[in-house]
Parts: sequence; C-alpha cells; structure tokens
Amino acid sequence: MKRISILKGVVGSLGISMLFGMASCTDDHFDIRVSDPAATGTIWQRIEAEPELSDFAEILKNIKVYRKEGDKSASITYAELLNSSQSFTVWAPLNGTFDKEAYMRRIAEIQATQDPEEAAKLEYNLGVQFPQNHIARFNFESSADQQDIRMMNSKLSAYDASAGEFNGVKLSSEFAALPSSNGTIHCLQGESPFAYNIYDYIQANPTLFSTLYKKLNEAEVKTFSPGMSVEGGLDNDGNMVYLDSVYYTTNELIDYSGAQVKNEDSMYVAVIPTDAAWNQGFEKLSKYYNYGSSYSYNYTGSNGKFFNMKRSLNEPALNYPTVRDSIVDYTVTRRLLLNMYFAPYRFAPGLNRSDFDGLVAKAMAADTLTSTNGTQFINLQAFSPHPLFGTVEPQKASNGIIFPITEYNMDPSYSYQTRQELDLSSDYYVSPSTSLQNGTKGSVVYLVKGSNWDESIDLSDLEYKRYRFFQAKASGAMNAYIPLRNLLSGKYKISIQILPNRVSYDQKWYTTDKETGEQTEKVEQNIKFDASLIDDEGKTIGKKVTKIEVSDEEVQTIVLFESIEIPKCYANLPYGLDSFPHLVLAIPSLTSYRPVKNVDYGLSVAKVIIEPVHE
Repeated sequence: MKRISILKGVVGSLGISMLFGMASCTDDHFDIRVSDPAATGTIWQRIEAEPELSDFAEILKNIKVYRKEGDKSASITYAELLNSSQSFTVWAPLNGTFDKEAYMRRIAEIQATQDPEEAAKLEYNLGVQFPQNHIARFNFESSADQQDIRMMNSKLSAYDASAGEFNGVKLSSEFAALPSSNGTIHCLQGESPFAYNIYDYIQANPTLFSTLYKKLNEAEVKTFSPGMSVEGGLDNDGNMVYLDSVYYTTNELIDYSGAQVKNEDSMYVAVIPTDAAWNQGFEKLSKYYNYGSSYSYNYTGSNGKFFNMKRSLNEPALNYPTVRDSIVDYTVTRRLLLNMYFAPYRFAPGLNRSDFDGLVAKAMAADTLTSTNGTQFINLQAFSPHPLFGTVEPQKASNGIIFPITEYNMDPSYSYQTRQELDLSSDYYVSPSTSLQNGTKGSVVYLVKGSNWDESIDLSDLEYKRYRFFQAKASGAMNAYIPLRNLLSGKYKISIQILPNRVSYDQKWYTTDKETGEQTEKVEQNIKFDASLIDDEGKTIGKKVTKIEVSDEEVQTIVLFESIEIPKCYANLPYGLDSFPHLVLAIPSLTSYRPVKNVDYGLSVAKVIIEPVHE
C-alpha cells in the first residue's frame, strides 16, 4: 500500500525513546489515595512545585479552557482549572519526554493571530489535543484491572495500573503518583498520543485535503442561542446584553451525511479524498450533473409542452446558486462529501470495533458498500479489493478508520445513475395528450380472470395484471407522452413492456360474415408505432425509431433505444423548476400504420424501463 505524508505536527508523538533498565513498578506504587497526608495542595500546586513537570506547567499556564468550540466566555487557563475545587486525574509528561518547544511555538502563533475568532479556534483545538488529552474529570483511583478512561476531550484512553501504562505510554518508575487535595497526578515517560476522530483528522490536515477542508468550513454555520445564553441587562438602546453568549454550530455537509464523525462513541470507515482524488472524482461526477443553461418548466399543459419556456439558471429569483457552474459545483460537492462514510454494521456485523485489521479486511472485501447517505459503491471485480479504497494505507482514528485516497477509482454511473421502472397505471408517469380518444392520459385496464382477460395470452411476465391503454382517434396521429423525471445527463437504455391489445376482450378486432352475421376475431392486428425522445423545449433527442411492431400473441419487453444520451441533467434542479424530457409513443395516421378502418388502434403499455448504460 502507498504511504502518504500526514501532517501530525507535535500531536501524537511519543517524545524521546523510553529508557532501558528501569526497575519494574509495583501495584502499590499507584495505589495512593487523596486522603494521604501529603495531599495538601491542589493538582496545580503540586505540578508547579515539581521541577520535572515545569514544561507541562508552562503549557497549562498559556492555554485557556473552552467548554466547546465557539465558546466566547473562555477566561481561565488549564492551570487555574486544576487549582479549583473540582476533582481531576492528570497524567503529566515529564520534562524532556515531549517536544515542549513545538507547543510553545503554537501558543505564540495563536497569540500573534489578529483575527480573534481564528485565534479562539486554534486555541480550542490545541486545548483539546494536549491538556485535555492528559486530564480526566474525577479522581480515578488505581485498579489492578485495565480501565478505559474518558478524558476531558471525550477520547477513551486505556489505563493499566498493574502494567504501569497509560494509553501506550509507560508511567515513570522514578516518580510516585502525586496525591493532591482535588485529585491525583501520574507522571508519564512521554506525552499521551492524541487520537484524531475522523473530523479532527480532516481539520488537522488542511493542506492534504485543501479542497474538501475549504468546502466543509464554508458550510459551517454558527447560530446564536438566546435561550441558552445568560442575560445581563438592557443597554441604553433597550437591547439585551448577554453575560455569556452561547452559539451552536451546524454543518449540512456533515449533518446530512448520516454520519456522526465528531462523536467519539461512533464507528465509521471514512474514504476522504486528497486534492488529487477530489479533482478526479469531481470531473467524473460532473459528466452526470451537466446542467443546461436554461430549462422549460412547470408542466401544466399537454403534448409535451411546458407552461414556462426557457427559464435561465442565471436568474436570482430561483433562490439557488445563480450561475450554472455554481449549481454543478454545489450538487457534485454534496455527492462527494455526503458519501464518504460507511458504517461497519452494514459490511462487518458483529465485528469488534477495536479489531482494526478485521474492519479493514471486511471493508476491502465487500462486494457492495453502502454509504451512510444510502449510495451504493459496487466492486465489479470479484475477489479483488474494493477499488474505492485505492492503494493507500488506512489510518486509525478514535472513531473509525480513514482511507486518505489519492485517486478516485469509481465509475459514478454505477452509484448515481439509477434504474427506473415506471408503472404506467399511475397517472404520475403520464402527461396529458390531446390526441387520445380515451381521455388525455388514456385509461388504465385491470385484467380480471373470467371477465375481460383473454387467458390464451400468458401474463406470467407481467408483474401486475394492469396496464394503460392509449387509444388513437379515428383521424390524426396519436401521441402518448411519458415524462422521464430525475434523469442525470448520460447514456440510457430505454425499453417498454407492452401487451397485445387483444389481451382484453374490449380491444379485440372482429370480422363479420356478410351472410350469417357471425363475428370472428381478427387475430392479427399488426400494430406498429414510433418512439422518440423530446427534451423540455420539444426538440428531439437522438433519432426517432419507426415502425416498431407489437406481437399479437405475447407480452413483450421491447428495447426502444439501446443507448441514447440525455445531454443535460434533470435531477436536483432548483426548487420550483420541475423539468424533464418525454418519451413519445406515436401511431401516425398513415395507412401503413392503420390499414384497417373502424377499429381501435392503440397501445397497451404496462411499464417503461430506464437503465444506465455504463461505459
């Protein structure tokens, strides 16, 4: 697998190599209670008094405590927090076991940042990654058993007192646990590695994922919550002044994905595109979201004509991105970002979340992966690793596994172009036509045994014993219009399921014996019709198919277009802009189509089938 360089900065490093030849730790070394006579000072006072913790102390004094991102009331430092009456357990790295100067440089950069909001965000992140990664609320007494400790940043860290280890880092054998009046301090031989969750990972690597990072942050919305904020009083203008203002953050590109990637208790496999993979994916998907510059819309008319003609996508009144390219960018961005996450319960049910190798193996061996947003990604090569993951090495996150892909190998047509079956017994799938004899949409026929169904015609291929009969008028061409909604741009195979008209006794043709007056069924109707596609402006797409013959003996599925390209996208159009192409089924008034007089010419159509053509 490829290894790619992930920016981790100082976060997650273990500091200097562990020392050799140290004496083993005993259980009672860690079994110190707060009631110990030495526990006379607070945690902060004990840290400040210990020379070997001066580097750790320097950092704690220079980072303020934020209750959450966007907290505007942060005022006390972590040093002051640990000097309070609240209970904590601290795992403190000793001097020389971690890169103090790297953290001090980050603190200096924060202090030099001119934008207060950006500075607060940077300081919040630093607090989560270092102080909160070493502090747990409440005083955790040592136990011989391994414990999973919930840290201030909500991360889980394994603490094994009997082995003298915390989150993979050895506790110091030279320094006993330091009791205090509000908790306990354990000294570490290195910093506790910070485990990014999936969201953290993206935020920590803005250069690697620059496009995705920018899109995510642009979609972030902060909203003031008056109900959660603390009121102070009214100012001179009668406006409320808040002592503590609370904001909540939403991001539709995360919220609508169906994945809680900030939640430490969740579990996902995330496929996150680097810039190179993003550009490839964007180019591939854009072919299927090739929006036109204008659309006719609001179908309230008949005969394939829309009420409103040629509405430009550049009109601000649509309350949508005003430029055609912006709509492409908006739609394709959502498709890429909303479908990056996969829940293991779908492809690896019952597998332990800590089984990193097992989850990776199950994901890569899956035939089909379904994103948390419901989009399927199919592996077309049996017994081969799923192409979605490329060849990069997976990264472990605190709430899952991350594949920072460097190429986008999927064919979007398999995931985003969908197969549709239009049941023409529903009026929704038929547009009005003034050329029909039996109403503007034809009529639905329900076949009933012993009533109107000629059982000599096998209906085993028919899902439901119903269809729509389009009846031609005595003169003039017959045109039936079938709307093809929500099509992406791209190639499609279009078929219809059609029945012999004579399947219903009501549509049989008879000849009458002139002498006896006896009626005999004329079996051969030889119905022929034409098929074409027209766009929202009434222009023909591709070529018309003519003189298609209908069997008089059996239900058929007739392929009208083996591969026809829809040039512009009709899916996810702006609100209020309902537009689509039409399939037109026509019986011309020509004698070559209607050689017999005084009979019911027409078409008995059960469904239209639309299938993507994959390149």
